[in-house]
Amino acid sequence: MLDAITALKNCQHQRQLSESRFHNIVNNSIDGILIVSDEGSILFSNPAASSLFGRSQEDLNGAPFGFPLVGADRAELDIPLPAGQIIMVEMRVAQTEWDGHKAFLTQLRDITQRKQMEESLRLAAKVFENSSEAILILDPRMKLLSSNSAVTEITGYQPEELLNKDANLFFVEQQNILSFQQLFNKAFKHRGRWQGEVLCHAKDNRKFPGWLSAIVVRDNLGVVTHYVLIFSDITERKANENALRLAAVVFEQSIEAVIVLDAQERFVSVNRSFTEITGYTADEVLGLTPRILKSERQDIHFYRSMWRQINEHGHWQGEIWNRRKSGEIYPEWLSVTAVRNDDGKIDNYIGIFSDITERKRHEEYIHHLAFFDPLTHLPNRALLMDRMQLALASAERNSHGLGVIFIDLDHFKEVNDIYGHNTGDEVLIASAQCFQAALRHGETLARIGGDEFVVIVESADREILVSVIERLQSALANHSWEVNNYNFTIGLSAGIAIYPHDGVSATELLKNSDTAMYHAKKSGGGYRFYSTTLHMRD
Repeated sequence: MLDAITALKNCQHQRQLSESRFHNIVNNSIDGILIVSDEGSILFSNPAASSLFGRSQEDLNGAPFGFPLVGADRAELDIPLPAGQIIMVEMRVAQTEWDGHKAFLTQLRDITQRKQMEESLRLAAKVFENSSEAILILDPRMKLLSSNSAVTEITGYQPEELLNKDANLFFVEQQNILSFQQLFNKAFKHRGRWQGEVLCHAKDNRKFPGWLSAIVVRDNLGVVTHYVLIFSDITERKANENALRLAAVVFEQSIEAVIVLDAQERFVSVNRSFTEITGYTADEVLGLTPRILKSERQDIHFYRSMWRQINEHGHWQGEIWNRRKSGEIYPEWLSVTAVRNDDGKIDNYIGIFSDITERKRHEEYIHHLAFFDPLTHLPNRALLMDRMQLALASAERNSHGLGVIFIDLDHFKEVNDIYGHNTGDEVLIASAQCFQAALRHGETLARIGGDEFVVIVESADREILVSVIERLQSALANHSWEVNNYNFTIGLSAGIAIYPHDGVSATELLKNSDTAMYHAKKSGGGYRFYSTTLHMRD
């Protein structure tokens, strides 16, 4: 009997030790432990479970668990907390008994941080693989461990070709180009990072400029665990930089003035030629509008039309008159282009212009040569015919006549033969000046060749036409003609044709007035009105 009692006591003692150990293990476990009944109520919870759910053990015991356990072995759950947060837990389930009834032993481990880390690693891996920049990971011996797809795209090397290779495989060592080791020596000295431009080469030996970031990775003890290289092909960027640099040189060195305006038509930038042409420096015009150059030669309607063309069609060019800082007005040839952004809105206006003062002078000179006699500067035959057309149109429109006087200098050939052509030219110049001084408003003089002059008179009155010839004769007679102390006189012969009686076209009137002059000269000088009978005498 004593042995039986002793055995019972030993059994109770072992049971107490087991329960004590169970409670010690459960209560000190870092995982939450629940005993859940077959109906889903929490029968027991440890301190870790209380901490996990943010509720006391008294609140948990008897509360519904809320998650299915039948058939469950291992699962991941999102558990809402009273404060509104959600934690992720890993749940393991085993069947057990509790107070003689079927129950479930549930082990809950908070994996929120692990999941966040896994998500960060997943995102990092995604960034690594999908980065447009080439990324290389090296071991502490500077041997290649891993590379992303951008490395293949940029260099042509496949990942398997790079394993355990030296990273300086990608870098060209030339004068002024840092070696691979030097890069990391610099990185060590600059808080584990170095950035700069390097010369790279691809698998096909193509060389290209690259922008490199060299990074040293250390553990908590400061020991180097990895090196990371991030680089990109900057060929296009370099080309753009060169293009911008070239554009800047062209902008500044252009012989044409270049201006950049903002959307409010205010100066943003001007080049050197702008200052040379206008006299204004960049500092004097920045923030102002081109209205400071306005000459007032063009009215408001001109500028409204110009800006409407620019804003609606994007471009305008033409001649415009502007004013220099000195106040001088000058002509310029201006081209303006509107620059629009991706949304179609105007960001800037680009203006290019040149001073065309000399060109205008040259055009005027060419015009003068084309329409004026180079010796006397009177209108020539071409301009005379143009003015006769205008005078005839006016005469027809207003129903009035028109007189054409054809003049030839008497004895001019003898002057040329005796005194030379230089003297003859002086006689022609002086005669033109005499005629010009004797004429009045509505009387136009031209030289059409040799010693032949023509006067257009806006009248068909014979007395008025005769008075014009008499004034011309008197002007010649009153002029003093002297060469080498030898005095001589110059006279004229004139023929007159009247519109519309003697012709209705400029050519016809000129021809008939010439015929009348010819007969006057044959008769010894003076003047003669045209008539059809003159042709009968020829």
